[in-house]
Amino acid sequence: MSAAALETVRSGHVSGLHAVTSALAEMRGSMLRAGGDDTRGMRLSVLTLVVACADRASAEKAGEVVERMASRHPTRAIVLVGDPDGPARIEADLSLSCSATGGQQVCMELVRLEVGGESARHLRSVVGPLLLPDVPAHLWVVGAAPLTQALSPDALELCERIILDSDAYTDPAATLAAVALVTAAVGPLPAIGDLAWRRIRGWRELAGRVFDTPELRGFAQGIEDVEIRFAGTRPSAQALLFGGWLRSRLDRPGFRLPSITPIPDGGEDEGGELLGVVLNASHRDRRARIEISGDATRRTTAVSVEGAMRTTSATWTVGVERPGIVALVGAELEEQGPDPMYAAALVAAVGEAR
Repeated sequence: MSAAALETVRSGHVSGLHAVTSALAEMRGSMLRAGGDDTRGMRLSVLTLVVACADRASAEKAGEVVERMASRHPTRAIVLVGDPDGPARIEADLSLSCSATGGQQVCMELVRLEVGGESARHLRSVVGPLLLPDVPAHLWVVGAAPLTQALSPDALELCERIILDSDAYTDPAATLAAVALVTAAVGPLPAIGDLAWRRIRGWRELAGRVFDTPELRGFAQGIEDVEIRFAGTRPSAQALLFGGWLRSRLDRPGFRLPSITPIPDGGEDEGGELLGVVLNASHRDRRARIEISGDATRRTTAVSVEGAMRTTSATWTVGVERPGIVALVGAELEEQGPDPMYAAALVAAVGEAR
């Protein structure tokens, strides 16, 4: 459902935290009263999503993302812009929007919150009173916020899931190391979600699928070296996570741990997007080269196996659809609990980067 399908039925502007909580309660109450008997088919918020933004521009974009997710994720979204060095203030624009979806009226509450002064340093004191009772609270950190804020004690205590994007940070090795420390320290909750990890899901699936075939299964134990190509010139979180995932999957008895070499393409795109993976492996008297490459619409896997008597090769291509930010964040909201594979990849990636 697009944002245009939402009909805003209540909106307003208020100042002060008490006024925000009162206005939210009044909007929700008036909606239920106006609905009468129809409220039996009404879906209100099933989670609270706190969106931490650096400025108004990113907050505007984040608000659009939240609205586009509304049909699948009825949410109370609190889009927060903090300015701890500015004058003390709390200003909020509130809206309650609904749409007809699958025979139900699905509603979302959007709070665009600007906080100045010392209160902006304390997420719990500002956001805590706005959380819905008995529903999960997730934090989506937009951009490259300092990790001391994104993973602050307030955030870890308030939220069941924290969604980061390690692609957004200029030093992904340090970022992943910090996330790994927090993940190890806090246990299963709050869970950490990483949009960079979700972006490489298709690459991981293709690489794993190669070794599911009987002809190539034995080569998984003998992967000798791996090249990971990525866009840009600076280090790539996606490349580190892919390498960490591969090492974590191969860290078992009877398997070789390969050398892993990230290779930047030197282009102007500094997004760190994966462009291709080459794996060289041996098994008994045979050698294999596996190359996976692709772009935004398709990925090609080329396999060449050299034996004592002959060489065989095969190539196949699959169509792909690069997920946008709505799909990425929406998928994170559907996750429950931590991802042990991500945790293992983090540990291996951090160890490899040292």
